[in-house]
Amino acid sequence: MRGIRRISGRTQRGSAQYRSYIDILSPIAETDVDLPDIPPDVLADAYAGILEFAGAMDYELVRMVLQSVKEYRLPAEEKARFDRIQEKFSQMDWDGICRILQE
Repeated sequence: MRGIRRISGRTQRGSAQYRSYIDILSPIAETDVDLPDIPPDVLADAYAGILEFAGAMDYELVRMVLQSVKEYRLPAEEKARFDRIQEKFSQMDWDGICRILQE
């Protein structure tokens, strides 16, 4: 039992540290200057897919859709929404993702 608590505590600290590096380094990695604008129908399909897959708590499919959206430049208002979705995804907050998409 003691070993399980020890592993669990270290895993949580390691995960938090890993996520902090993502937040710190993401501004460097994210440049959308050379990306094409996302077509409205592609964005609508992506949001519909994310909503469906988040409702099913399907981590891999949500991740794939989020990755595909990163191949495009988003309008400013959608970029803010997409960033909020990604934040909820990193927390595996499925209900939070669904709430954002239903706004």
